[in-house]
Amino acid sequence: MPGYVIADVTVTDPETYAGYRALTPDTIAAFDGRFLVRGGEHEVIEGPWTPGRLVLLQFDSPARAAAWYESPAYVEARAIRHQASTGNVVLLDGDGDARGERSVYLVVCHAAVDLELVVAAADGGRVLVAGGTLEIREGGWPGESVSVLEFDSAAKARAWIRSDDSRRARAQVIGLAPIEAVLVEGV
Repeated sequence: MPGYVIADVTVTDPETYAGYRALTPDTIAAFDGRFLVRGGEHEVIEGPWTPGRLVLLQFDSPARAAAWYESPAYVEARAIRHQASTGNVVLLDGDGDARGERSVYLVVCHAAVDLELVVAAADGGRVLVAGGTLEIREGGWPGESVSVLEFDSAAKARAWIRSDDSRRARAQVIGLAPIEAVLVEGV
């Protein structure tokens, strides 16, 4: 089962943050991790969540993700990030492996519920995390649970979130609980 790391970072000192960005890829590669999303443009699809710089990492397992986060090399890099930014970091157990070939990701934060019906309606998408319980490592998070869906294009992701099937599924599973959904292109 893959492990995922999602970070929502607001850079306050770009010059210092550049040092963090230079160190981090080697620390991730040392634990067989890879970037799925590394900053870039994102679009808020639903809810008031306004993330800063979004990063999505995939590791072979949740244990590898946690080991990377606590590794001496990343602890050193993380100290630089703390000087240059604020943010939130969560670790998640995955349900599927990402293709990661210039994909588009939909990150949905919601109340802790079973989202099987929602992900079953994910026409044209792949489920990477289905209602995953958060292990918050830094900061907070908008919601008690996270789902991550991977699509071939932003158009497919937008069509899914706005489809009648998606709305019905979310209404049946979540009821009136709000969700936060952000669409972001992969690396």
